Amino acid sequence: MKGLFGSKVQLTNGKTVTADDTYLLEAIEDPDAEVVKGYQPGIMSGVIKPHQVAEADARDLVAYIKTLK
Repeated sequence: MKGLFGSKVQLTNGKTVTADDTYLLEAIEDPDAEVVKGYQPGIMSGVIKPHQVAEADARDLVAYIKTLK
């Protein structure tokens, strides 16, 4: 996760996005919404179901990821 925040992330659909607050929050809340290239759908959601992480906890995780430079 070090250096993830603000970096460019390529998705399996060919799109490239910035790992910003919005993207990371969505990725935590619904891991299969947009899957990073090189990973298979269902890996994370097999363990953590979509929206299983409370929004406040997801926001705390994003805040933590932002500190990992």
